[in-house]
Amino acid sequence: MAFKTSQLFMFLLVVVFCLSFNIDSYYSRPLPRQAGTFNGDATFYDVGLGACGITSQNTQFVCAIPQSQFDPSPNGNPNLNPHCGRQVQVTRGSKSVVVTVVDRCVGCGFNDIDLSPTAFDQIADPAEGRVKVSWCYI
Repeated sequence: MAFKTSQLFMFLLVVVFCLSFNIDSYYSRPLPRQAGTFNGDATFYDVGLGACGITSQNTQFVCAIPQSQFDPSPNGNPNLNPHCGRQVQVTRGSKSVVVTVVDRCVGCGFNDIDLSPTAFDQIADPAEGRVKVSWCYI
């Protein structure tokens, strides 16, 4: 049975699509469950070696998300957590900052977030200590 050129082309497109879908599915990490906007408190902390296995500095735009959102980690290894490296936008009034998840916040409520000092400075005066914010994954 001979294929026409158009049939062969379509067959090859289907094969390439199926192969690329399987490869992408195999290597991608599962998407975290949380979506939407969270309204809670933002605080700041001295960053260092975080639960994601990344050592950060106070001058970087990083954050710790609530333990209740961060956990559990694949195979019990927080370095493999799908939240690690995700970008989060934190907004307070007309000010906002984009930060990267590098840690888990054990003392945070489900809607709270803990920021590096430099990130907190973008939305509030450090003397305030704790402020109401909204935040979401981007």
